[in-house]
Amino acid sequence: MDFDIQQKIQPELNSGERLLWVGRPPSSFRFHAADIFYIPFMIFWLGFVLMAFFGTTKDGDSSGEIFLFPLLAIGLYMLIGRFFYESSKRKRTFYGLTTERVLIISGLIHKKTKSLNLRTLTDVTLEEKSGGRGTIQFGASASHSSFFKGATWPGMEGFLPPMFDMIENVRSVYQQILDAQKKAA
Repeated sequence: MDFDIQQKIQPELNSGERLLWVGRPPSSFRFHAADIFYIPFMIFWLGFVLMAFFGTTKDGDSSGEIFLFPLLAIGLYMLIGRFFYESSKRKRTFYGLTTERVLIISGLIHKKTKSLNLRTLTDVTLEEKSGGRGTIQFGASASHSSFFKGATWPGMEGFLPPMFDMIENVRSVYQQILDAQKKAA
């Protein structure tokens, strides 16, 4: 187990609880399937905003410019900034599997700890990519939640179920979770 990650998870453990596995998502920039829609749309969005901005300054009427700045900020965030936000968020995310619980520690400004009891945990879903990396999702997801996975707008992660996102050796971790659930029952 990675010692640095273990140090982040250890303070959350109850007495008698043992760590079985620790991990974290990769902190690199990552594209999602939804980016096929987001990126062209945001380029169009920014083009429209910039045309409107330069159109108002060309006419000498600068009263409309103030309303265009929020639209420009939204477009820049969705085109570029969200990749930095998501990467920063993943750098501060840690996963743990114990004899009793699944733990997800995250948060950019405030630490947030999500604890899922193995005895009551249902709907554990494995999504494995080539190379052994993948995602384990805990609980059922709403039909629209997959749309938000690539949005990374602050607060949208509340629409997603808890998950170990893009971890190494995902099948092995999935099996460890199933084994730990049997022992905890």
